[in-house]
Amino acid sequence: ARVACSIGCLRITFSRRQTFQRQQFINPGRVSVPQLLATRQWASGGYEPRRLQLEGAAPFADMADQKPFPASSLDREQFKITLHLKALRLQANQCQEFVKALKGHMLDKARLKSVIKDPQDPTKRLVLLREEITGPDLEGLPADIKERVDEARLEVTDHQLVLDYSYWPADLVLKKLLPEGVEVPSSFETIGHIAHLNIRDDMAPYKHLIGQVVLDKNIHIKTVVNKVGTITNEYRVFDMEVVAGEERFETEVVQFNTRFRLDFSKVYWNSRLEHEHTRLVGTFASSDVILDVMAGIGPFAVPAAQKGCRVYANDLNPVSYQYLQENVRINKMSKRVSIHNMDGRKFIRDLSAAGGPAYTRVVMNLPASAVEFLDAFRGACTHSRWQRRLPTVHCYTFSRGDEDSAGVQRRVEVALGSPLGAPPEVHLVREVAPNKRMLCVTFPLPPAVAYGTTGPTTAAQPASGAQASGRDAGVATQEATSVPSGPGAEKAGSLPAADTATAAAADDAVSPSAPLTAADVADGRAGPRSSSPLLPRAKKPRTESSNAISPIGQH
Repeated sequence: ARVACSIGCLRITFSRRQTFQRQQFINPGRVSVPQLLATRQWASGGYEPRRLQLEGAAPFADMADQKPFPASSLDREQFKITLHLKALRLQANQCQEFVKALKGHMLDKARLKSVIKDPQDPTKRLVLLREEITGPDLEGLPADIKERVDEARLEVTDHQLVLDYSYWPADLVLKKLLPEGVEVPSSFETIGHIAHLNIRDDMAPYKHLIGQVVLDKNIHIKTVVNKVGTITNEYRVFDMEVVAGEERFETEVVQFNTRFRLDFSKVYWNSRLEHEHTRLVGTFASSDVILDVMAGIGPFAVPAAQKGCRVYANDLNPVSYQYLQENVRINKMSKRVSIHNMDGRKFIRDLSAAGGPAYTRVVMNLPASAVEFLDAFRGACTHSRWQRRLPTVHCYTFSRGDEDSAGVQRRVEVALGSPLGAPPEVHLVREVAPNKRMLCVTFPLPPAVAYGTTGPTTAAQPASGAQASGRDAGVATQEATSVPSGPGAEKAGSLPAADTATAAAADDAVSPSAPLTAADVADGRAGPRSSSPLLPRAKKPRTESSNAISPIGQH
C-alpha cells in the first residue's frame, strides 16, 4: 500500500489485489481507523476500497503511549471520514432496471443505502457506485454496463458520503481508542435502561471512556454501571459505580410478557437467568401450590401465578419484599400470591406447621447456600395434609471443580439427613465461571425426611447461620420483622384464613428418623448413588427479551 500524509487529510491507495483480513485487526493497537475501514469485512461489504480520505482532523495519534483519559475527552470528530464516490443520476422510474443491471457494482456497506434521492432534484435518484469505480469514464465498470449507461444517456456525477462517529460500531471505536493489549469488553448485561459492565483491572483506567461509548451506541441505555468488589452482604447485592449517564437505578424489565420493577442497586437481578425462569415455570401445573423460599422480586412467583398456581413467596431483603409486592400488583396477581418477609428457614417451618398450605412445589433459588436450608423440611409434612404426594423440591446450587451429579446428590442428602432413594434430576443452568456451574437439583421430598420429627432438629446448622434473602448468605440467622404488605397480600409471616380453615384437625404422630451424617455418606450408607459423569456444558439459551446480554459490537 502507498500512504501519503498531509496536515489536513490522509489518503491511502491500495492496489486491487491487496487485501486486509479482519483477523489482522482483532487487537489493532497502532492501526489507524483508515486501515480498519479498509478491511474487507468492516467497511467495504465484500470488496476492497481503492482510496479513503479522512478530512477535518489530523492523523490519528498513537494511543499506546497516552495516559488514560475520561469520557469527556472523547473526540468524536476523529472518526469522521469522507468517501468520494461516483453516482448515476436517473429518473425514479428507471431505478428498477438499472439497480438490477448494476448488481455487484453499487455501494455495499452496512446500514448505508446505495440508491438515494438526488439532493438537487427530488424527482430523481442517485445510484451510488463502489469506491473503486472512478473517473468520468467509470473505470472499473464492465463494458456492457457502460454501453447501457451511454444508451440511456445517464448523467455521471460525483457524490461525497460522510461517515461520522455515529456510523461505526462500538467495538471498532473501542479498539481504536484503547491502548494495545487492553481487551475490548465483548458484552454487557441489560436491565431496562441500565447497562451492567464487569470491567477488569486492566480496563479500569478507561472505564468512563468505555461507558460513554456504550451509552452513545445504545439509544435505550441511559445509565452505565460497573460492578465494584465482590458480593459479601446477606442480600447478595453488589456495590456499583456509575461510569456514564444518569445516576438512576430504578428500572423496569419485561420477561415473556411479565413486567418487573426493581432498584438494581438494592435488589438482586440477573438477566442471564431469564431462560431458567421460563423453563422451571413451564414444568408447573395450574393446580400446583408453590413455596418460593428465596423469591427476590418475583421472577418465579409472578409467572407461576399467571399460570394459575397458588404461590407463597418470601424474601428476607425488605426492599425485594416491597418490589415483590409491586410486581404482584402491576401484573394483577394479588389474589394468587401471598407475600412474606422473613428468614427462609422460618418461612418453611411456619408454612409447614398446622394450618399451613399443602404445597406441592418448593423453589429455592439461592445457589450459594440453598442446600443448607433443606434441613428445615425434617418433619415438615403430615399424612393427613399430604395424602396424594409429597412436595417436589427445586434447589439451586453451585458445583465447583470436577464435582459430578453423585457429588451434588451427596451434599443434598447430608443436608436432608436422609438418602433420596433415587438420583435427583440435575439440570445445568449455566456456566458461571471456569469450573463453576449453576445447577437446579430436582427431587421429591423423601418420606423419611417429610414425616420425621417436627420442630428444631439436632442436625448441624450452617456454620454462619446463613439466611435466605434470595441472595447470598453468610451472616448470623435473624428473624426479620414483618413489613406491612401491599394490596391483596397477606400480612408478612401469617397464613391466609382460607388455608387455615382447610387444614387437618390434628397431625399424625410419626416416629423420628435418624438424621444422615456426612460420615454415613462417606461410608456408603446413604442409599443408591448416581453414576452420572461430570456435568455437561450449558447450552446458550435463546431469549425473547431485550433485557438480556447484549454483544458490544452489534450496536
